[in-house]
Amino acid sequence: MRDPIRPFGKPGTHVVLGGKAVYGAPLGILTLEARFPRIQGDMGNALTWPFPVLYRVSAGASPDLVVCHGAQGLLDDFIEAARDLVDLGAEAITTNCGFLSIYQTALANAVGVPVATSSMIGASGYRRYCLRVSDPVL
Repeated sequence: MRDPIRPFGKPGTHVVLGGKAVYGAPLGILTLEARFPRIQGDMGNALTWPFPVLYRVSAGASPDLVVCHGAQGLLDDFIEAARDLVDLGAEAITTNCGFLSIYQTALANAVGVPVATSSMIGASGYRRYCLRVSDPVL
């Protein structure tokens, strides 16, 4: 028979420890500071995802600076933004610009969660896992 006074057991026996600021938002997305329409289907539109996501816009990271100038001087800003996302509860980090793949290793080493800066980071493994040895390299 359950104790009506303590239906969950003795005090202290069902204590949840640890935690993070936000739950249910496993994906953190680092974005450039850009102003153009983000229609549904674009990763910069939260309605694209079937689950909640967290965003961090990296101030000063214009498409021109990232694409044409190799994101020069932005690594520390992106690391800080990625750490903010992890602090908020992100369990993985991605970016909305594949040109940030130059920072893949640095970002992955700076945060304690998986990082995928570009869908192309898996391309080198594609041949090994999907193609026969005799197939031509794409």
